[in-house]
Amino acid sequence: MSQVLVVQTNHKSRSRIILKVYDPRFFSHRFKGRIQRPWSYHAEKEAARQRAAPNEPFNFVFPLERPDDDSDTVGWEEWYYQQTEVAANREVTSYRHLTPLQGKGILECFGSGTLNLTGRAITPRVLLLEYLPHAQTLKAIAADLITQPIIDSLITTASCFGLLGVTHSDPNTGNFLFVVGQDGAVCRAVIIDSGSSYFREEESDEDWACIVRQQADVQFLKLRLEAKLRERGWV
Repeated sequence: MSQVLVVQTNHKSRSRIILKVYDPRFFSHRFKGRIQRPWSYHAEKEAARQRAAPNEPFNFVFPLERPDDDSDTVGWEEWYYQQTEVAANREVTSYRHLTPLQGKGILECFGSGTLNLTGRAITPRVLLLEYLPHAQTLKAIAADLITQPIIDSLITTASCFGLLGVTHSDPNTGNFLFVVGQDGAVCRAVIIDSGSSYFREEESDEDWACIVRQQADVQFLKLRLEAKLRERGWV
């Protein structure tokens, strides 16, 4: 539901960074399934107006249920807006909790804000993130490049999420990146995309440990790695 752009900077040590934009206009769900729901400025503007009016039925409460009426363009626009806001909030919060992992097992986050766009009734949320050249997903990387130290580093990172009060909750193969160095070997692996994360609030140690086990980030990571290595007959 977010858009990832590589942008040039004037910074000497970081000539490129990632601009991650949470713009509901480009939410892929709009074009999945039987009914197409293209973006409409008028629907976006009306949804924003209702959201700001205290006496209107739209309340900014997450998560918002999908509209029952497929023709309710304003309702759907609000749903898309709130989905992107939820994901942006979760990712920003995740990077704050996971500060010790930044630049190591996760991307470094340089900041967050909003993007002012002409002809829009909203200002989409954005994140500024570390850019990793020559990075490949778990699905794309060759299995013989995944060494035991790289596997261990990923498992350590996933384990640290729970210790720092976060569960990733979306361990698909696209959310594990492997950086290939100039020598052709993988030199770093990171976990990305925390838009589905869950955070510890007032849970006891026992309750939080139970949530971490239920979300099973480490177990799902191991399953994904085993499946990848099985492709080459390693396991």
